[in-house]
Amino acid sequence: MIPLDPNKAAKLGETWGKSVTDSVFGIVDVVDNHKKKAAQINANNEANKGAIAHNKNVNEQQKILKDIAMAEEARSQEIAMLQAMSPAQRDAYHKAKIAAAKAKAKKELEEANAKAEMGESMEAVGLIFVGIPLVVYFFLFFMVTVFAYTDRSTYRQFAPYVPFAQTVYGKY
Repeated sequence: MIPLDPNKAAKLGETWGKSVTDSVFGIVDVVDNHKKKAAQINANNEANKGAIAHNKNVNEQQKILKDIAMAEEARSQEIAMLQAMSPAQRDAYHKAKIAAAKAKAKKELEEANAKAEMGESMEAVGLIFVGIPLVVYFFLFFMVTVFAYTDRSTYRQFAPYVPFAQTVYGKY
């Protein structure tokens, strides 16, 4: 109901005007705000990507530095251990260390040789079970082709034993 008091009617008109204005122009504000929020989210994601990449690089550098520090610590412990040993013990330690390095190198060489030998074995198996039968098949198919056009009686004897020969050249 519309109020009869002019002050109340003015207030009511003002609130209606605001609601109509908000309903008409507020949609534009909502769309604009959505675009602003999307742009802000994209900007934040880009900033985070840079931070993530930086953190990844820092982690890689820290890992390298940690490995170097561990190697240095192991070397200093080894030096301290060697200083505590007698000359005979040091000599035995060095010989054992050299023997262990030789054994490791020998094991790696044997593994590489075993891998190469396995590859050669697979090639031989492939040649035996695939290559040679294909060559024999093509030779027999060639012979059946020659017999199909020259000597039909020999063709009739050979053709049943060569796959697809009778399909290509016929039964007789």
